[in-house]
Amino acid sequence: PLKMQFSLCDEADDGIKLLGVPFSGDVRDNCPGLVNLLQIDSEADSLEEDIRFYDCGFFHFLLKPSELENQWWHSCGGYLTSL
Repeated sequence: PLKMQFSLCDEADDGIKLLGVPFSGDVRDNCPGLVNLLQIDSEADSLEEDIRFYDCGFFHFLLKPSELENQWWHSCGGYLTSL
């Protein structure tokens, strides 16, 4: 089974994050006002499976605050970044 650990993160840190500030400045700059629902880091130590986004990238699931509040998960968009 896949095991992940989540913790509260208010800063732009790497790793897997739920409802945190995006690690990538590119995401913060190009998606203002969107909520970073989930950030997946391909280099995260908490992943037992090997997930790769380019060489060492991130995938962000993003929502508008109103979509998050109304739980409109079908409106979620994605943003792929690579370092």
